[in-house]
Amino acid sequence: LENGILRTPGGAFKTLGGTLRLGPATLQPDGYETLATGILHLEDVDFQEVLALAETPPLELEGRFGGTLPFRYARHALHLESGTLSMNPGSTGRLQYNATGQFTRNAQPGTTQFEKMQFAERALQDLQLHTMEIQLFTEDSLGRPLPAKASIRGTYQEKNSKINLNLDLNLRGELEKVLRNAAKGQLDLSF
Repeated sequence: LENGILRTPGGAFKTLGGTLRLGPATLQPDGYETLATGILHLEDVDFQEVLALAETPPLELEGRFGGTLPFRYARHALHLESGTLSMNPGSTGRLQYNATGQFTRNAQPGTTQFEKMQFAERALQDLQLHTMEIQLFTEDSLGRPLPAKASIRGTYQEKNSKINLNLDLNLRGELEKVLRNAAKGQLDLSF
């Protein structure tokens, strides 16, 4: 204990088909005001296992992911901070989601916007993923939480053509809810 701060080397747990690693962390014990900070590293996680923890729409997502999530523990509460999950480099995945009507419901039929949104809905029914990155726990300049954002790059087969799709989406927070619950101990961590 140096200057009232304990530094820990971290540890690792097998979970979600991969590894959850706690990087070096600091702990400042002070009763209710105890503060701990560190970084969670997710390695080779099976995203379908993450989705199985939540009530998500009918969604299939095959792929292995990794990333980092800084955390802060203060006043008996764990706070996950801005981080990123990305599909493992060089790997591929698959996304299947029946998005019919999800993107087109606010678009005027017959417009270019409607056609683009309709295409995206069809593509998400069976999209071969090349890259996918999810930004979590972001905030605006005033410190207000923003929805998680997904950046998806893949190909979609329509008739006899392979079509590239680049899609950036705001997510409805379910993934962040899963990760918060997992961080609060509602996840089986096996040694």
